[in-house]
Amino acid sequence: MVRRTRAEMEETRATLLATARAVFSEHGYAATSMDDLTAQAGLTRGALYHHFGDKKGLLAAVVDQIDDEMDKRLQAISGSAKDPWAGFCRRCQAYLEMALEPEFQRIVDDADPEALAALIYGSLAEAAFWIAEGEDSDKRLEQGITALNLLLRGLRRAD
Repeated sequence: MVRRTRAEMEETRATLLATARAVFSEHGYAATSMDDLTAQAGLTRGALYHHFGDKKGLLAAVVDQIDDEMDKRLQAISGSAKDPWAGFCRRCQAYLEMALEPEFQRIVDDADPEALAALIYGSLAEAAFWIAEGEDSDKRLEQGITALNLLLRGLRRAD
């Protein structure tokens, strides 16, 4: 049995992550086979199992990587603002804009339907209270519908 150096192990892990990110982004998680992924990476299924346990573990690592990158981008946005409030507002907007990025949409497109339904229901219930309790309910309704359409577009799969 050949012992790998720490650097080789880190390189193997990085290669699997980069390949998975590209393949998941192009084909989606569900349509990606482990054999195709490892072949593209030039590695074995054993390497994938060793570093990530299984395909779901690899997906979780890719999502963590994307999340970390998004967080760094958001920190830079809020950190460069003229004041904390402006930074917060710009950060919130940037987060929503990131949801339209193809890599984010494609990799996160296979969420559990029941979980999504629960989140959407909760969001709708909260939005309904927000609309009803506001002084300018008509304007809040319009804003709520705009936000809902953005959310639903983000969930729709590109076929």
